Amino acid sequence: MRKYKTRQRLYRTFLLVLCVSVPLLGLLSWWDRNRGWVRPCHSQQDALSTDEVARIFDENAEASAHETKTGKVPLFKLAMFGMDSEADYWDLVRAYTQRLAIRPGESVFESGCGTGAFLQAVQQLYGTSVQPLRLAGIDFSRKALKVAKLALDHSSQGHDYRSRHSLLYGMVQNLTAVPSNMYDVVLSFSVFGYLPSELDAAQAAKEMLRVAKPGGRVFIGNVNDAAKLGYADCMGTQRSFFSKDFWFKFSAKHRSLIHTMDIVDGYDIWHKTMGYDMAARFRYSIYFQKQ
Repeated sequence: MRKYKTRQRLYRTFLLVLCVSVPLLGLLSWWDRNRGWVRPCHSQQDALSTDEVARIFDENAEASAHETKTGKVPLFKLAMFGMDSEADYWDLVRAYTQRLAIRPGESVFESGCGTGAFLQAVQQLYGTSVQPLRLAGIDFSRKALKVAKLALDHSSQGHDYRSRHSLLYGMVQNLTAVPSNMYDVVLSFSVFGYLPSELDAAQAAKEMLRVAKPGGRVFIGNVNDAAKLGYADCMGTQRSFFSKDFWFKFSAKHRSLIHTMDIVDGYDIWHKTMGYDMAARFRYSIYFQKQ
């Protein structure tokens, strides 16, 4: 009888904890999605200058210069400024790129490649030892490119990347050094928030479409949503916001280049109830297929 009563108490305690925790977790999830743990912005701030942004990424890359020399650079930390785990970064890259259906041996160009973290993750997710991806990218931080070049020369899977990647110094709005119709996949992740105007964003996106092969896939990831400005962090460095309507107008203007366009909210791609998730609550991504 005593054992029975003890089990009853444990069962009731379990039910009580369950009844309290489930609504609480739901409330936390709603808060994280709709308000977040940030100081909200109520008006768009002036974008940082190109020099300011380059300085931030130069300093970020320089801070890990000693690890770069060993070929053991924690690139996910550089990409996310040390705010999350390596496992989360892999999950994030996989979630954002699965719609691109990248196949072994394909060519991938990243516009705004930084330290090469995204390219490295894509290579290890979709390349093979027999058919590695052919990687290329461009960035305006020389120190970040230095890290990327060294890091992409090394691989935990033993791939030889050295003859299979080409990294350029330059601006994402001007890819004149890159031939047209060159790459199977062209991507840019968490870059457009640094571009100072809609004109710059349109030019960068048009250049990405230009260098993609006919039928190629173009991905612009993690764009700040102008409709959700109040959910953004005023302390953030990505201060440019673009409405989804901007992209519908862009697609209509360049319909000769674009076969399909999909806009997906960040929260529907990858998010976490707690912790850093690339601010998914107020961002979205665009997926194009070129004509």
